[in-house]
Amino acid sequence: MNKLFKLCAFALMITSLSGCSKQKKSDKLKILCTTFPIYDWTLNITKNIPEAEVSLLMTKGTDIHNFQPSVEDIVKISESDIFIYNGGESEEWIKDVLKNSPNKNLVSINMMKNLTQNKLIREDVDPFLYDIAGNYQIEKNNDEHIWLSLELAQISATIIERNICESRKISDDSRIILKTNIENYAEELFKLKLSGLNLRRKNPVKIVVADRNPFVYLARDFLMEVFAAFDGCSAETEASFETIIDLTEKVKKHNINTLFVTESSDKKIAQTISKASKKNLKIEVLDSMQSVSEKDIKNGATYIGIMKKNIETLLKAVK
Repeated sequence: MNKLFKLCAFALMITSLSGCSKQKKSDKLKILCTTFPIYDWTLNITKNIPEAEVSLLMTKGTDIHNFQPSVEDIVKISESDIFIYNGGESEEWIKDVLKNSPNKNLVSINMMKNLTQNKLIREDVDPFLYDIAGNYQIEKNNDEHIWLSLELAQISATIIERNICESRKISDDSRIILKTNIENYAEELFKLKLSGLNLRRKNPVKIVVADRNPFVYLARDFLMEVFAAFDGCSAETEASFETIIDLTEKVKKHNINTLFVTESSDKKIAQTISKASKKNLKIEVLDSMQSVSEKDIKNGATYIGIMKKNIETLLKAVK
């Protein structure tokens, strides 16, 4: 029996003894979301819905790839009415939690499983060359960073709204509000996507990410070609000599003046490439929203705000 399974068993024993009885008495629809993008989508969808209580599981700003659930986290999941998670390889631990949950009424929503499978991109496939007509099954090598596509954000938000509407705790009046909310939010996402269409060129924009590359879905939205040091879920932090040389050659060949890194980067790889290219390259941050904290949210972080800044950063760099 592995450590996580023991943790699940202990936490869910506590839940079965105390938590479930409290849950049955609650009139609130308790919605728990693992990651910030899902949480922010759900907040917008449930705006002015008195029955809905939306919570975020990953509040401490830990990178989603490194998150390990606590006993408290597992109890929170089991005490929820609706549990919404991304469904990628970073959340493999959720399978054990759901399998052992004593809450048989828990509605769990795996976002990647709910998407049409030809919308997913394999990690080992160049996103620019990806054939969207390909029909792949959900598996560990499907890139999990679906929230970085405005198209998939719109689809995902609609899936969430539909599941909330189906709850018996939602009144008919609130279902009307939910419908208005999702229409308004989908329009905001669509307008934001339109603002980035200038990234689409006859010859696709080529960018270098001197870091992990969680931006394959963002690149597909705007038909960009990305060269990166590592794939999106890589645990590597030190680039090989061959990788540095390859990315430096890409910089020179495509006359690139800006390197991109994620929000958690120490920028060392980017600085090394800049020095090797002898071009004094700019280094800009693209926020992958993999480590948004409760503090960031209190300071005004929103999904649309972060994606808007990402698009503005890209447009400024490639104009």
